[in-house]
Amino acid sequence: MLKSHFLPYLWLSFLTLPVFALNGQPPGRNLTISKDNLTALLRKLLSSKEKERKQAHRSLLQKGMALLPLLEELQTDSPSVLRKVIDNLIVEIQLNSFFQKHPSPPPLAKVYLLRKLKKSKSVQEKLFWIQDFRKNLLAILPKLEQKKQRTSALSALRSFGYAAAYDLDQFAQQRPHTPLAFLVKTWLQWLFPPFREEFAKHPIPYFLPASYLISPLLQKLQSQGSLSEKKKLQRLLQQFLQIHLQHLNSPSYLQRQWGRQHLLGLGNLALPLIRQTLAKLPPRAFHLRWHLKRLSTQIRWHISDSLWQKAGIFMRHFDQLHWRQQRKVVYKLEKIGGKEAVPTLRRILQQSPSIPLKIFVIKSLSRLGETLSWEELSQLTQISSKKIQKAIASVQMQLGIQYLEAKEYKLAATSFQKVLDFFPHNSTALYNLACTYSRWKKKEASLHYLKRALLANFRDLSHLDRDPDLDYIRPSLRFRLLRQQKTPSYEELQQIEKALQSTLQNSPQNPFALYNLACTYSRLGKLSSALHRLKQALQAGFPDTPFVEEDPELENLRKTNEYEKLYQQYQKP
Repeated sequence: MLKSHFLPYLWLSFLTLPVFALNGQPPGRNLTISKDNLTALLRKLLSSKEKERKQAHRSLLQKGMALLPLLEELQTDSPSVLRKVIDNLIVEIQLNSFFQKHPSPPPLAKVYLLRKLKKSKSVQEKLFWIQDFRKNLLAILPKLEQKKQRTSALSALRSFGYAAAYDLDQFAQQRPHTPLAFLVKTWLQWLFPPFREEFAKHPIPYFLPASYLISPLLQKLQSQGSLSEKKKLQRLLQQFLQIHLQHLNSPSYLQRQWGRQHLLGLGNLALPLIRQTLAKLPPRAFHLRWHLKRLSTQIRWHISDSLWQKAGIFMRHFDQLHWRQQRKVVYKLEKIGGKEAVPTLRRILQQSPSIPLKIFVIKSLSRLGETLSWEELSQLTQISSKKIQKAIASVQMQLGIQYLEAKEYKLAATSFQKVLDFFPHNSTALYNLACTYSRWKKKEASLHYLKRALLANFRDLSHLDRDPDLDYIRPSLRFRLLRQQKTPSYEELQQIEKALQSTLQNSPQNPFALYNLACTYSRLGKLSSALHRLKQALQAGFPDTPFVEEDPELENLRKTNEYEKLYQQYQKP
């Protein structure tokens, strides 16, 4: 196994299907399609031509649920990019079928939670009913990821109406660039038109109890609504803020929790009003000011309650820190928060002007198993693609090595293979894959990748001879033949000598060039020159003295008495 600090690697996320539109056409029950024609249509969804994508998309949707068995059959044998297309298409076909069979969701007044909230007088009861509602809802959401249970889960989800919007959106944010995120986006699009009609019919008090539960729909209304709808929304938000400011200023913990939960749920909708309130607060209102500042920080940086409890103290003055100090905060968020810190890290990546900090955040996200979407990459135009490649590549290599050392061979192979998907001739990744398969006891795969590594000009042949990761394949004849093919000839050694001499003319005290020249002379039989260059290398600070005693390229030199005296002189205690 080789540990490398750089590999050129870029991980691009898949662009989801370009359009979603209910075309009003019933699913084609009698339409049939061959496997080859279906594959051709699926590949057209990846076309760079928008017209071609839309035509293929429309043709596939018209075939409806009858297409699902063939899609599932194709999914097992398709490449990863095409599998993502099929995943999203299955979701969209199931949603189309569901929307055509079911009417709009029930209005807010008929959702059992809101009836309970209006009847409840104490905050404790209200908190209990919301927890019970969300517990039942969260039990349904994981079923949306399972194809066989998705239809029944959608029927159950419909009964929650618009009040499911907040938890749906939060659930999808934890799984970006997946079919589930696509499903939630489509579901919210389906909810929005009937919600918009309901918003126009009813007065503001009708929506106040559920404002934070329907916050994703309110955000869509703010961006897509008419002028009158936006004015009504602003009045709703102002009344909502006034109600919950009183709760925040209450001596009761439950009252404060109730107010904070609602304001935090509104997210960016509440942020401008919170900042306006902070500017107008009198100096003595320090208690309320503290709560509003915390809310402002949580909303801006997408910090959940549990993450705030663990690491919120580091984010209080994040804007005022130097980027080097911000980098320490990012490291703490990654280590303390884990997956829970991903929304905050993505927000920092989006908001921070510092390029070194952005690169560090990219590394953190990669260590947590996250990939950057196409939209996120397109916003990083101020960073060269080479820097992004270095950042992600170094993390993927580290992950692969960690998995290999932990004997997680499948995960290690996946990490190294991600590099080869884009850079198939990278010798370090190829060699590490050979090591992975050797330890995994898969001889043929290991020898295959070792051969590719050697053809890709893998140079560290001495490491090849002693690496314990290759012990499983080293006794085989094919390994010995591959090794012999890479043993340099006398003419090649002379060329290496000339190249190293040229390097030393520009950098005469380079310890690695001096050491490699000593190895070359040793293999050529020029032992006095080898001893002289080795002495120079050790004097110049060659760092790996124990390796000198094990290096097979110095085998000829180690047989001399002069070598023993030199080694004892420079041997580190």
